[in-house]
Amino acid sequence: MHDNYVTYKLNQHQHIPEIVQQLQRFDEGLQQIQFSTSLIPVNRGIVATVYSKLKESLTREELAAIYQECYQDKPFVRIQASLPNLHQVVGTNYTDIGFDYNPVTNILTVVAVLDNLIKGAAGQAIQNMNLMLGFPETDGLLSQPSYV
Repeated sequence: MHDNYVTYKLNQHQHIPEIVQQLQRFDEGLQQIQFSTSLIPVNRGIVATVYSKLKESLTREELAAIYQECYQDKPFVRIQASLPNLHQVVGTNYTDIGFDYNPVTNILTVVAVLDNLIKGAAGQAIQNMNLMLGFPETDGLLSQPSYV
């Protein structure tokens, strides 16, 4: 995999039905999405790039306000002023989100990065346990890792 990039399960990924189901909460008529997954030569991390044609034109400031409001109570989601990169999140429970908007095509591009070994099942389990047991949501998840 060193110095390589591999696209796999193009339009056949097992998570497509789950993604469509969640998106249908916002657009009941949605039937399918374009979804591609890729392997990149990193030890840990996921980069998701999402494209969406907006129903109406918005300014960058309006989009930033929407994202800030949506995630204001989410301690592990950080909205970035520029596009994020994996080094910002490796070894953390954070998901960093950045975006760019093309007013000519009216397409919003959103980039999200996370460390799938911490923010994945392990960090999610701790975060959910904290919530279920009435602990602060961030307990045990703010420490710096001893090895990454």
